[in-house]
Amino acid sequence: MGMRRNHARALMGGTVAAATIILAGAYWMMANRGSELPAAGGAPLAAAFRQAAEAADFTAESRKGGVFRLSSLRGKYVLLNFWATWCPPCVEEMPSLLRFASFARGWKNLVVVAASMDEEWEPVVRLMRSMPARDGADAVELVLDRSGRSASQYGTSKYPETFLIDPGFRVVRKFAGSQNWMEEGWLRWISEKAR
Repeated sequence: MGMRRNHARALMGGTVAAATIILAGAYWMMANRGSELPAAGGAPLAAAFRQAAEAADFTAESRKGGVFRLSSLRGKYVLLNFWATWCPPCVEEMPSLLRFASFARGWKNLVVVAASMDEEWEPVVRLMRSMPARDGADAVELVLDRSGRSASQYGTSKYPETFLIDPGFRVVRKFAGSQNWMEEGWLRWISEKAR
């Protein structure tokens, strides 16, 4: 009889623990419902940050000449894209990013930064000239980080990876992999925030 009682207690304890985990998960899902930023692909963004983190400042060479400093954009939304010309998913994503930059060109509170991890400007310029959406190339703040330090400050090791930085200079979202930046849910969400 004692073994049955111990077995029943163990079973009851496991059931209570499982129910607690399920209830906690359900509460978390309900508490976060509606706060998800749509991914550029349409589904809720799985890799979204739950708490904003201070954006890492960096400098890089600007295609416009001189030195680009990320913190100079404090006060605006920044879509920071880390990419390289030798990265096939990056090249695949770039026309969409350029179309989005062109679409948002007149917005006062958004800057699109394409930070290339290439070692030289020549392949970057060549690729931009070949892009079907090259009209948007002048709407993007194009920078070159020959060392790749800027991406490593964000924990990026696979490209492309994109971060949304809010006007308070906090990283609020991370997009891993190639995205469709012209997806309707994303456009509606970002236009409400950054227009």
